Amino acid sequence: MKNHPREERIDLIFTLGECHKNSLLAFRVYAPKFPERNHPKPTVFKRFLHQFEETGSKSVTEDEENVFTVIFSVIENPIVSQNLISNSTNISQSSISRIIKKHHFYPYKIQLCQELYGHDFENRTEFCMWVLDKVAENEKFFENVLFSDECTFHNNFLVNRHNFHYYSDTNPSAYRVMKNRNRWSVNVRGGILGQYLIGPYFFEEHLNGLMFFQFLINHLSILLEKVPFNSRTNMWLQLDGAPPHYHCKVRQFLNANFQN
Repeated sequence: MKNHPREERIDLIFTLGECHKNSLLAFRVYAPKFPERNHPKPTVFKRFLHQFEETGSKSVTEDEENVFTVIFSVIENPIVSQNLISNSTNISQSSISRIIKKHHFYPYKIQLCQELYGHDFENRTEFCMWVLDKVAENEKFFENVLFSDECTFHNNFLVNRHNFHYYSDTNPSAYRVMKNRNRWSVNVRGGILGQYLIGPYFFEEHLNGLMFFQFLINHLSILLEKVPFNSRTNMWLQLDGAPPHYHCKVRQFLNANFQN
């Protein structure tokens, strides 16, 4: 590996990580990514990987070896913490942070999603195909969809102390009252239809099917008054399948007014 410049050695590590340490696959991926370079054979990838895992790279400076170690660690395990890398490699966290930043790694936040079961995958695939057909028929299809949802707000919120600071040149002994004996909550519904914000509408009690039905027949049309008539007549109403949306009266109303 001495014949390869430092940046190329780092790219080799990236490629091995992308290919889950498969030397043959790394060889096939590396060539089209860097057509202007000399392309190591699969045996070179395998030897480099073995050398790096067993002894570290002996042909580089200590700083370069730290770079290889850190980059390989985050490629091999993208959710590894800097503290864990530091404990296992004896590289300082400040150096780890500098290396990660220099090589354009960013700690992206994961998204939490609902677990799927049974026919959920098939149903969602079918829905996606249906949406693609609608967009093919009308590229502005989504401008006619009323995207809406509910959210519950509580007066007894939780504070993440990691993200909650009080800057001062002396300790102010700052505190935040957390628990409230008089607890309350409010349900808020809002939506977006094209360029129009719909709502908010406040439910003062816990939302149920009858309350949602009353909202549909008595309040939804009022919230849509500023929306052009043509947009209202071509509107699709999006719901997320919460229990109140399945009430028999709600379904009867939706079937009568939003037949598709």
